[in-house]
Amino acid sequence: MAFPASALRSGIVYCSLGSGQLLFDWELLERLTAEGVRLRALHLIDKDYGGPKRRDSAIRAQRLFAGWFADQGEQLGPCVVRSFLSASEFQAWARDRGEPAHVLLDCDAVGARRKIDVAAFREAALRPGGVCLVLSNPAKRTAIMKRREASGLKTLTQEVYRRGSWRNRASVSCSRTRSRRRRRESSDGRRRAS
Repeated sequence: MAFPASALRSGIVYCSLGSGQLLFDWELLERLTAEGVRLRALHLIDKDYGGPKRRDSAIRAQRLFAGWFADQGEQLGPCVVRSFLSASEFQAWARDRGEPAHVLLDCDAVGARRKIDVAAFREAALRPGGVCLVLSNPAKRTAIMKRREASGLKTLTQEVYRRGSWRNRASVSCSRTRSRRRRRESSDGRRRAS
């Protein structure tokens, strides 16, 4: 999966759901900019940025983050940083403004996902060909792409972290421990015997 050269030159739009204090976002964007990717806009979604759930540490992290990425030099121009308190607020804004993301990071945003139709949010938040990177607990990572030709989302890969390494989800047992598998196998054997 690659973005068109024109998008890399004009800058990508990045969105983060549950961005909190922005460590994962900073690491990912630092890597992208080191590879020569220009940032056109950053959209940060988290309840910690205002309202009754506001956290001063998240506000401070957001200010530092915006300052870090805002100035990309005269040749590239400024990077716009916007904040939203909810996924539905961003979804409505993206629909009205027409600025969906090339990259959407969903970093363990369980609370935000409970309140929305996740597939509809991802479709609204992503442009055709855009990619959603999902990091979940227990350790699972998923890459999802918004289809270019047709509507809908396509899961590109899903991996889980087991026994010290990342493994394809399809190749890993659903139970987490050997003892659980043994108990399940023995109970399955007893059922077959009866």
